[in-house]
Amino acid sequence: MRHAIANLSADTIVGAVKFKETPIKNVAVTSMAGGKWRKTKNGRFPYELLIVYNATAPQIPVEAELKLLSQLG
Repeated sequence: MRHAIANLSADTIVGAVKFKETPIKNVAVTSMAGGKWRKTKNGRFPYELLIVYNATAPQIPVEAELKLLSQLG
């Protein structure tokens, strides 16, 4: 199991996860995106998570502008 994980290279929902190609043993580096919960107007759920930052994960599209909580209505 340890050997399999140490050699793991997979595409996941958060992007590529590659344990073998990192400088620190047993550590994988992944891309990160930032999201904020926003109220929906007429959605199925009262809140939805929207991506507001993607500088380290440009493959994930930005869905809304990053705003202070005081700017949200």
